[in-house]
Amino acid sequence: MSLCEEIAPVPGAKTVRVKFVLKKRCAFGQQFLVVGDDPALGLWDPSKATALDWSEDHVWTAKTVSFSHARSSFHGRV
Repeated sequence: MSLCEEIAPVPGAKTVRVKFVLKKRCAFGQQFLVVGDDPALGLWDPSKATALDWSEDHVWTAKTVSFSHARSSFHGRV
């Protein structure tokens, strides 16, 4: 399962937009967070992390996150 996918670039923009998608079950009331070394991802502080939103079939997605500089794409499996 892809943990993130790069969204089509905006012409002339100097940012990269990324959408995080995770298909995973968890207990009612729990949630998944994306945290990392960027202000958009909370600078490794879970209280400032980007929360994923639940949808049908236990698909969790984060709103599009914009980074101020290019980053390498990351694809992994859970």
